[in-house]
Amino acid sequence: MLHLVTGGTSNGKSALAENICMQLKAEGPLYYIATMRVWDAEGEEKVAGHRRRRRGMGFRTIERYTGVGSLKVSGTCLLECLSNLLANEMFDKDRRGPEACAVILEDVKRLAEKTENLIIVTNEVFEDTAHYSGSTLEYIDALAYLNLRTAVRADRVTEAVAGIGVRIK
Repeated sequence: MLHLVTGGTSNGKSALAENICMQLKAEGPLYYIATMRVWDAEGEEKVAGHRRRRRGMGFRTIERYTGVGSLKVSGTCLLECLSNLLANEMFDKDRRGPEACAVILEDVKRLAEKTENLIIVTNEVFEDTAHYSGSTLEYIDALAYLNLRTAVRADRVTEAVAGIGVRIK
């Protein structure tokens, strides 16, 4: 099963996705694919908080910033998150939005084929009223496309709203 978990920043997506993993996991392994690059103390604290929350849940953490489709995984897998993965593909690999999306969608397809359950977290960054241009706008447009294509492919889509999961699909 492919399950997309979406929502605004710091809205409970990660905890919701982790709980979904715990409900779905079978006898197979439980993986957490971490895609966030840590650049500063704020990022370090965010990662530390995620690790504390996952402690004792049985996740095997894999830090992978690009190329997640080549991972050797099975069972239930949590990919955290599409927005970081897209930024890494666009800005670390110097890929344009459409190319980065194509790479990620293929990686998601490959992960889904290897796993019993693939839960993917992504961000909704489209309600901001600011006007962006250049690479920021290209990133936002690419994330919108990536979220749309992933939601279409997903068996389930859940939005985190104030920490509560609202089933969309």
